[in-house]
Amino acid sequence: MAGGGGGGNTWVKILGLGLGLLTLAHGLTAAQVKIGLGHPALLAVGGLMVVFGSCEAMILCVEGIAARMRWNPF
Repeated sequence: MAGGGGGGNTWVKILGLGLGLLTLAHGLTAAQVKIGLGHPALLAVGGLMVVFGSCEAMILCVEGIAARMRWNPF
Protein backbone atom coordinates (compact mmCIF):
# COMPACT_ATOMS: atom_id res chain seq x y z
CA MET A 1 0.00 0.00 0.00
CA ALA A 2 1.00 3.63 -0.16
CA GLY A 3 3.51 5.02 2.26
CA GLY A 4 6.26 2.47 1.73
CA GLY A 5 4.20 -0.72 1.80
CA GLY A 6 6.45 -2.59 -0.60
CA GLY A 7 4.73 -2.00 -3.93
CA GLY A 8 2.24 -4.85 -3.75
CA ASN A 9 -0.76 -5.18 -5.99
CA THR A 10 -3.37 -5.99 -3.34
CA TRP A 11 -5.20 -2.81 -4.32
CA VAL A 12 -5.99 -4.32 -7.73
CA LYS A 13 -7.67 -7.30 -6.08
CA ILE A 14 -9.59 -5.05 -3.69
CA LEU A 15 -10.73 -2.84 -6.57
CA GLY A 16 -11.84 -5.84 -8.61
CA LEU A 17 -13.68 -7.43 -5.69
CA GLY A 18 -15.38 -4.12 -4.91
CA LEU A 19 -16.55 -3.80 -8.50
CA GLY A 20 -17.81 -7.37 -8.33
CA LEU A 21 -19.80 -6.64 -5.17
CA LEU A 22 -21.33 -3.53 -6.71
CA THR A 23 -22.23 -5.46 -9.86
CA LEU A 24 -23.85 -8.16 -7.73
CA ALA A 25 -25.83 -5.59 -5.74
CA HIS A 26 -27.10 -3.87 -8.88
CA GLY A 27 -27.88 -7.22 -10.50
CA LEU A 28 -29.94 -8.24 -7.49
CA THR A 29 -31.81 -4.94 -7.68
CA ALA A 30 -32.52 -5.42 -11.39
CA ALA A 31 -33.78 -8.96 -10.70
CA GLN A 32 -35.91 -7.58 -7.83
CA VAL A 33 -34.39 -9.97 -5.31
CA LYS A 34 -35.05 -8.89 -1.73
CA ILE A 35 -32.21 -9.65 0.69
CA GLY A 36 -33.04 -7.16 3.45
CA LEU A 37 -29.98 -5.43 4.82
CA GLY A 38 -27.73 -7.44 2.54
CA HIS A 39 -28.26 -5.04 -0.34
CA PRO A 40 -27.13 -1.87 1.49
CA ALA A 41 -24.27 -3.87 3.00
CA LEU A 42 -23.10 -4.99 -0.46
CA LEU A 43 -23.28 -1.42 -1.73
CA ALA A 44 -21.45 -0.02 1.31
CA VAL A 45 -18.63 -2.56 1.38
CA GLY A 46 -18.25 -2.64 -2.41
CA GLY A 47 -18.24 1.16 -2.59
CA LEU A 48 -15.59 1.49 0.09
CA MET A 49 -13.43 -1.11 -1.64
CA VAL A 50 -13.70 0.75 -4.97
CA VAL A 51 -12.83 4.07 -3.31
CA PHE A 52 -9.83 2.51 -1.55
CA GLY A 53 -8.57 0.84 -4.72
CA SER A 54 -9.00 4.03 -6.75
CA CYS A 55 -7.14 6.11 -4.18
CA GLU A 56 -4.31 3.62 -4.08
CA ALA A 57 -4.07 3.67 -7.89
CA MET A 58 -3.94 7.47 -7.87
CA ILE A 59 -1.21 7.52 -5.20
CA LEU A 60 0.92 5.05 -7.16
CA CYS A 61 0.41 7.07 -10.35
CA VAL A 62 1.48 10.31 -8.68
CA GLU A 63 4.51 8.61 -7.13
CA GLY A 64 5.51 7.32 -10.58
CA ILE A 65 5.16 10.74 -12.17
CA ALA A 66 7.11 12.34 -9.31
CA ALA A 67 9.95 9.84 -9.75
CA ARG A 68 10.12 10.47 -13.51
CA MET A 69 10.11 14.24 -13.12
CA ARG A 70 12.52 14.11 -10.16
CA TRP A 71 10.19 16.03 -7.88
CA ASN A 72 11.06 16.65 -4.27
CA PRO A 73 9.17 14.13 -2.07
CA PHE A 74 7.97 17.01 0.10
